[in-house]
Amino acid sequence: MAVPDTCFHCALPNPRGCDLTVEIEGQRQNVCCPGCKAVAELIRDSGMLSYYAMRDAPQPGVGKPAPEEAEWLVFNGREMLTAFADINNDIAVATIYAGGMYCSACSWLIETSLGKIKGVLSVDVNPVTHRLRVRWRFEEIGLGDILAALSRLGYRPQPLAAGDTTRPEIAEQRAALKRLLVASLGMMQVMMFAVGLYAGDFQGIDADMQRFLRLVSFFVATPVVFYAARPFFASAWRGVSARRPGMDLPVSIAIGSAYAASVYATFTNGPAVWFDSVAMFVFFLTLGRFLEMRARHRSIDRSVALSQLLPNTATLIVNGAKKTVPVAQLTKDDRVLIRAGDSIPADGVIVSGASAIDEALLTGEAEPRRRIVGDLLAAGSVNLDAMIEMRVTGTGGDTALSAINRLSERARFTRPAFVNIADRIASYIVVALLLIAAAVALYWYFVDPERAFVITLSVLVVTCPCALALATPAAFATAGSRLSELRLLVTNGNAIEVLSRATHIVFDKTGTLTSGTAEIRSLAVLRDDFDEQQCRVIAAALEQASTHPIARAFRTELALPVVTDGQVHVAQGVSGTIDGSRWRIGSASFVLDDSTLEE
Repeated sequence: MAVPDTCFHCALPNPRGCDLTVEIEGQRQNVCCPGCKAVAELIRDSGMLSYYAMRDAPQPGVGKPAPEEAEWLVFNGREMLTAFADINNDIAVATIYAGGMYCSACSWLIETSLGKIKGVLSVDVNPVTHRLRVRWRFEEIGLGDILAALSRLGYRPQPLAAGDTTRPEIAEQRAALKRLLVASLGMMQVMMFAVGLYAGDFQGIDADMQRFLRLVSFFVATPVVFYAARPFFASAWRGVSARRPGMDLPVSIAIGSAYAASVYATFTNGPAVWFDSVAMFVFFLTLGRFLEMRARHRSIDRSVALSQLLPNTATLIVNGAKKTVPVAQLTKDDRVLIRAGDSIPADGVIVSGASAIDEALLTGEAEPRRRIVGDLLAAGSVNLDAMIEMRVTGTGGDTALSAINRLSERARFTRPAFVNIADRIASYIVVALLLIAAAVALYWYFVDPERAFVITLSVLVVTCPCALALATPAAFATAGSRLSELRLLVTNGNAIEVLSRATHIVFDKTGTLTSGTAEIRSLAVLRDDFDEQQCRVIAAALEQASTHPIARAFRTELALPVVTDGQVHVAQGVSGTIDGSRWRIGSASFVLDDSTLEE
């Protein structure tokens, strides 16, 4: 729950002088704005007060409703429905990203609230990915109405294009997870039965009970071998067909031989079965493959994140009229309106206005650049200060952002030299292991035939080069993912290998070495009637109106006063009125020059 001096709903500090409250279960709770008051009353009146009891402590600001909902109504158009939903007869299905979701109570609130809307057929929420899948009758309710309902609940909805949810690596991950689940359940169950068989070897066991435990183990281990271990057999066969045996060949021989021998012993009352060993081996191999796959997918996710920097929609200007359209419909020479805080939807040239642009994606520079009429803009950069108009010069694959994405894709598919070496070594090792296993089998066949099979099987299992073949690709993928997190673009996979041998790094004189995040290191108070805390509070209150990256450095958890007439002055600063006094923050010339303000 929120503490008394913070908003009950969103946990932001309540502005000084704000007396808004909402009655929750007989108690008056303070809220910070009319929006939070409306959302809290909506939750209360809908009979969903369990949300506040179920939720974890919210991050400040999470759940605060958007000030404007009319923007969502443009998504009710047929063009938007086609762009963001799959349509089948009169039913539409869309995937929506819900920003601000932070716990399972949010999932419950969304499913319950949207489920009560007429026309909505089903709502499935994934709290891990912050996505929800909605099915509805589009003749009864529009996509924009659903987004507006989410906005009223305090979330920041973003519809995802249909192609964003059909990435092949997602299907691969789901299939691998299913196999891992089957292997893990089978391994645990077979091990339980194996305990009884092992105990029977030492203490004796009834023949019928032994036969029963073996038979049950057979039924449990069979799906593990034929479903969970199927990728190993398929890969082994491909390697044999291509005359390039891989590490899956000895694995498949070991699994298949142990399973076949166990089945034979089960139905002929043989001396021993190895169903538990088979299931355990498959489980650990499948787990290793799954972890390696997740490392690769994290690397892919970083590349996909580049394409998601573009907004879903853009404001197109046609003969002076403004129209919201999907970004995919923009063409060269279109005129686009870009508001403060919006991402640039395509490459273009400013034709009207001036603003500060965050180009850190392309240049690595944390400090925004001022752009005026005639300057170029790159897709994916962010307009920070003022409204501008742009003429589109490049869309889709012709943008600088797409070029960066292609470079990243090229690096991801480049196989570094050390990976190729590991693959070649693994291939030779496999051939050597098969020869050694054949020699061991031949030797023990003549020395002790009863032990020949078990010893040969042990050689195949113990000497499997899984670590060599799995570790190098996983290490390469993890390194690329980590570099992407640090905003370092890898354009050549071999660079990672070379980087490990680097001893010195040289930066040219125009480079800027920075963490990319501004912070206040010190503060000098020039008047005796103010202290440092007062100055920080006033500055933080004024900077709330700005989307400039430097404004983030002024954020504080202290209670802030109410600012009226807040105004952002492009490339100069911010002004506003607090308790009847006019305040300014920004450059020295802006603060000291009265002519810059319209009093």
